[in-house]
Amino acid sequence: MDLRKIKVIFTDCFDTLIYRDVRPDVLYIQWAKLIYTKYPEINRNYFQIYKTRVNTYKDIEDKRKQNNSKAEITYKEWMSEIYKQLEIKSVQENEFIKFCFEIEIALEKGCVYTNKKCLSFLIEQKKQNKKIVLLSDYYLGFNHLKSILESCGIDCTIFDDVFISADYGVTKRSGDLYDLAKARGYEPDRSLMIGDNKNADYIQAKAHGFLSVYKNNYFHKIKNRLMFELKILPNQQKNIIERLIKYNLPYTEYAFLLYVVSKRLYQIVKNDEDGVINFLSREGLILKKSFDIYLKYKPAVNYKTNYFLISRRSIQAGSKGYNYEDSVKNVSIGERLSYLGISKDEIKDKLEIDLSQSKDSGEYELLNSNKQLKDYINKRINSNYEILRNYIERFTTGNGFVFCDIGWKGTTQELIEKEYSIPTVGYYLGIQKDNNNPKEIKGEMHGLLFDERINSKYTPFLNTNISLYEQLLAAPHGTVIGYKESKENISCITEWDPMEKEIYEKYIKRTQQAMMQALPGIIAWEQNEQDEHDLWYLCKLIMRGTMFARGKKLEMAQTLNQNFVVGVQGGTRGNVEYEYKNIRIRPDVIIHPERYVKYITKVQRTKSFYDLPIIRIVYWMVAPLFYAYTCVMQFLNCKTRQK
Repeated sequence: MDLRKIKVIFTDCFDTLIYRDVRPDVLYIQWAKLIYTKYPEINRNYFQIYKTRVNTYKDIEDKRKQNNSKAEITYKEWMSEIYKQLEIKSVQENEFIKFCFEIEIALEKGCVYTNKKCLSFLIEQKKQNKKIVLLSDYYLGFNHLKSILESCGIDCTIFDDVFISADYGVTKRSGDLYDLAKARGYEPDRSLMIGDNKNADYIQAKAHGFLSVYKNNYFHKIKNRLMFELKILPNQQKNIIERLIKYNLPYTEYAFLLYVVSKRLYQIVKNDEDGVINFLSREGLILKKSFDIYLKYKPAVNYKTNYFLISRRSIQAGSKGYNYEDSVKNVSIGERLSYLGISKDEIKDKLEIDLSQSKDSGEYELLNSNKQLKDYINKRINSNYEILRNYIERFTTGNGFVFCDIGWKGTTQELIEKEYSIPTVGYYLGIQKDNNNPKEIKGEMHGLLFDERINSKYTPFLNTNISLYEQLLAAPHGTVIGYKESKENISCITEWDPMEKEIYEKYIKRTQQAMMQALPGIIAWEQNEQDEHDLWYLCKLIMRGTMFARGKKLEMAQTLNQNFVVGVQGGTRGNVEYEYKNIRIRPDVIIHPERYVKYITKVQRTKSFYDLPIIRIVYWMVAPLFYAYTCVMQFLNCKTRQK
């Protein structure tokens, strides 16, 4: 065919521009499982719900034919009829339909991928000034289809025009959508239709004067059909993650970490009648968003989540139990006052004490000897204490102050109990033992991914590069350094380190957006596998991501490592160095290689070490073998434990 005469390329969507990993029936069955889980009152199993969906569509279609109507069945009309047949009483019809829309889109996003050949062809034709038009039969409109296409990495600005059956109420398979295109001014003899459906994309296109190319895509359809008939269903969650690794931004596969944390948190708290969790800043913001999305797919619960702005610095700024002399010995006056939310100018105005020329060598003596200054500081500490107490009490329930935090050693939980005598329950991404300064915590502590206090086989894998967790989950605001109280509310004062802000805007923001876009699909394709499968797959993801970084991922890993902000009070800002000279390889590496994962996963992140030519050569000889051997030994150790 001579494409030079063609002015417009029309393309179908599903099985042409994008593919599904599964047959539509598999998607509909998974949809039915989600409905069954969300509304336990339904007196049918998930397969019966699936059959209700299929039969309802056929019934509506038969009525259309009896009335000689070619109009497209709208999704809202379809779901409305299903709602009536399922006899759901716990929610209104519009809420049910809204939920159906959400899970339909999430399932689609979780199982589609781009036909790169077709997309490349369209892009090439676009460069040659041809118009590209999307023309497809689909029960969701283009607004919904657009988000599905964008999740595959397709920029929808490539389309000069769009004709979707749900938007116009007429279908391609009846030919009416082609008539609509002609009425829009497109010349059939200068237009080419590409699609996989012989009737809708080829016969009907030809019948209406359009040129057409029939792309059956036999291999793709036969593969999905065989898998469906043989009941060999892919692990769709893994398909989503593997595509994120292959095609998306670096570290977007950590969306699976958000899923696992949300799932495990839900399993613990789902029967809690109190139903309140406070997610602590700053990593708590994305953890809260993830958990809120997860809750949407579960039975309705009277559960409330809050984002609670706090930091060790803001707690200690109002700490009455601190040792005054120790607190000022190793910091400058400026640092100590800033820590309490006091400026040197404020001291000059209020106390007429000029600290602008103070020297480090004499600062401790000045602070320790000046009663007026000490009293002023103590007054501010008392004020900070009362404001934070009021703030915490607003979010305290019958179970005490229940919170979720990234971890690691429980310092915040200990401070809240110690300073405010408020009972606590803490859920952490991970818990580390503090051998040097054991914590005196009375409340419950739950490690959602790992807990060093418990001998878990996955802790050595999940407790690696925790600084990466902190950076990837960071919120788009600074550390809380204090609070202001008015008659109506309490506001927070934050301080965002310029280095952290730059890193967030350059790397973290887009990665988080991609993770949150992928998360609904990961949740929607949940197969109720045991936690063991989730945790081990997450372990392998973390090892792969930190051991085999290349290109943009390697650049991002090294940049994050070089610009990690440590500490709560004027902490270290800059490169995190690892002392590899102090590492000792012992004979236990043969039986327990997982104990050395924490070392090898830091090699690539440490630029000064990895950039040594000999290290780089040896690393790529050793790392793949170490990864494979670790996986084998983990499998064998698990089998041994089971016996």
